[in-house]
Amino acid sequence: MLKRFLRCHAALCGALVLSATSTPLYATTDVCCLSFEQLNWYGPNGTLVLRNSVWGLVSVTVTHDPDDPIPIYYVNIRAQRGTYDAWIVQNLPIFNDEEDGEEAADIDLRDLGIDNGTQVGSFDYVWTVSDTHAITQPAWENPQTAAVTNTVRNAWESVDEAPNPVTPGDAAEKLGAPAGHKKDGEVTKDSGARRVGGVQEDHNQCAAGAFARSFEWLNRKFKLGIVKGDPGEELPLSAQVAYQQMRDAGVGDRDANRTHSRERWLERKDTLVRIKTGKKITTKVIDIGNYLTYPLPARIPEAAKTGDDVAAWIQAELDKDEDVELWYTWDGGAHAVTITRVYRKGDHWYVKYRDDKHQGNNGEGDRRQKHAKLVPHAANTDVGFRTDKNRIRTVISESVTAKNMDRPGSDPGSDIPDPTGAWHELWPYYCNDWVCDEWRDNGSGVLDECDYLHMEKTQTGDSAWYHVERVTITITVTEKPLLELTSYLDYTGDDIAGTLSDPTETQWHEVYPQYCRLFNCVGWEDNGDGRLSASDQILLQDKETGEVKEYHVDAVSTNIEVVQEEPPCTTDDDCTHHDACVEYSCDPDGTCVYALSYHPETDCCDPSDGTVSPIDDGDPCTSDICDPGTGEVTHEPRASAH
Repeated sequence: MLKRFLRCHAALCGALVLSATSTPLYATTDVCCLSFEQLNWYGPNGTLVLRNSVWGLVSVTVTHDPDDPIPIYYVNIRAQRGTYDAWIVQNLPIFNDEEDGEEAADIDLRDLGIDNGTQVGSFDYVWTVSDTHAITQPAWENPQTAAVTNTVRNAWESVDEAPNPVTPGDAAEKLGAPAGHKKDGEVTKDSGARRVGGVQEDHNQCAAGAFARSFEWLNRKFKLGIVKGDPGEELPLSAQVAYQQMRDAGVGDRDANRTHSRERWLERKDTLVRIKTGKKITTKVIDIGNYLTYPLPARIPEAAKTGDDVAAWIQAELDKDEDVELWYTWDGGAHAVTITRVYRKGDHWYVKYRDDKHQGNNGEGDRRQKHAKLVPHAANTDVGFRTDKNRIRTVISESVTAKNMDRPGSDPGSDIPDPTGAWHELWPYYCNDWVCDEWRDNGSGVLDECDYLHMEKTQTGDSAWYHVERVTITITVTEKPLLELTSYLDYTGDDIAGTLSDPTETQWHEVYPQYCRLFNCVGWEDNGDGRLSASDQILLQDKETGEVKEYHVDAVSTNIEVVQEEPPCTTDDDCTHHDACVEYSCDPDGTCVYALSYHPETDCCDPSDGTVSPIDDGDPCTSDICDPGTGEVTHEPRASAH
């Protein structure tokens, strides 16, 4: 085995330079360069509302070795300040299947005797990295001194959202203290490992940043072909470019009265990615506690409304190669992040996420991944994020729901008067089996573009409606002479009948195993039946490399390209919505039309039963607040004027 040394060189981390060393381990992954921060919280208009909070943060720099056989390393940090001695970071996992860079975790500075308003300055610490989780804190050997820097964090965006007044005491109570990274043992469940791109967000543009990271990852993962630039000058889509596209589409823009902004951002983001990808991406949400009070378009489905299974839902989405964003709130504030991983240690779930590194500093993008513990919320049965004062409200995922399927045993080129029955998925998830159990014809009497198919996946029982975008043919070919590598290629043109009679000088698109390669057919040897069919031999030229290879044709079948999409509504019952404060109907053009049944500027509505209450109590000395998730109105005393 190769000897591993934690090569920890001096590194500039904000205003702090630290170097550290550790005992040798096996393998060659490098974990080094600890830096520590204490958070200052800011409020409306850049006002400092809580200096030197109990919120601390530690960052480490990781350089991964792809040949390292160890899947997870654990970082443990013990610190001393005065008479306080604490194991401040316990078994922070460093996953070895990720990209190089910084990772960060919360620290509860109360463990070192720090209260809100007290500056840490410095403390002594020791730390270890091992390939097994620690049972006891590190031994106090060769301690180092950490100089702690102060970092900006925004707690409230506007005067309307902030507590009134904003005092250090109010801020401390509403922001709470971090759950940190404590004990819990080894990692027992793990999903994700998203290598999302970094984004430098503008002030208060976390939603656009969160969506952009996910969109760029999906485009790269599934080779959706979204690029920047004019034809012939295309550049790969970066997360920063995707962020600007989100902003140009109005994601992050606030309405004059700041109502229903989140719902409009979701709709604008969904519209943008559907246009960019040809409707290949579908958005869905889990909306906990009716955080989204204005109805979303029918194309954005909602999952179960519960906080109990948030972590399991995130894990399921990541396991399906879908991306996830998360909105959480605290009293008067909100933030959106991109989830890159979810894991379980002992009895607790954690997530890794990306957001802006330094809020308010446009020179500092999200260069690091952060770890957050999911904890019970202090006031209800929902889930807290990083602290029991933060409440997870909405989790959003995007997935590639477009499908490329062939129909085994079909007669290619012939009309299909009844498409119900078995289909075989080629992309994006090869070899799933589907059954079409309902067909809505466009009037042609045969399977055609603009039909709707209701499909159920045999392996899981999941089902949905799909819109037929294209009907073509697929050839299954095996490369000669070894006859070992089998590929599926779709015909890209419109003359199916002519191609079946002579496929030379036609273009084909590989669907599996290397999605998106293009080929020209430059030669064909017929098996004697006068048409393209099994046992023919063809010559295919790779359009990118120019290389020509001979293939054996194994099969020719009918192929469809479909995107997940609900068929047009026909009755009001097709437009049902969970919210009793919403009226819905089916328009004659087949679209669902939603309208609020109350006036949000003056009234508050309970989404469970539609009960409406006035917001204003008529008292100028109170701030009147509506909770759209419950319909409850509260009246808090205003600060006295002096």
